[in-house]
Amino acid sequence: MAIQQQAVILDNGVANTIFNTWIKPEWHVVEDKKVGALDETLVELSKQQKYYNWLANQLRKVSGQQLDS
Repeated sequence: MAIQQQAVILDNGVANTIFNTWIKPEWHVVEDKKVGALDETLVELSKQQKYYNWLANQLRKVSGQQLDS
């Protein structure tokens, strides 16, 4: 069975700009909010960071970049 190559549909420079301008800074804002947060809040903040990771990986996929875990 052959593995299909997924077409690159977004320039990786554009993907990196979106990542570096909006997603990465927001991930760090959330990380800072976790300091001293209550357990319930930590759970929600961690969910937000997982979403940012997912979003960044979606950008990596469509721009042909290696996914981050």
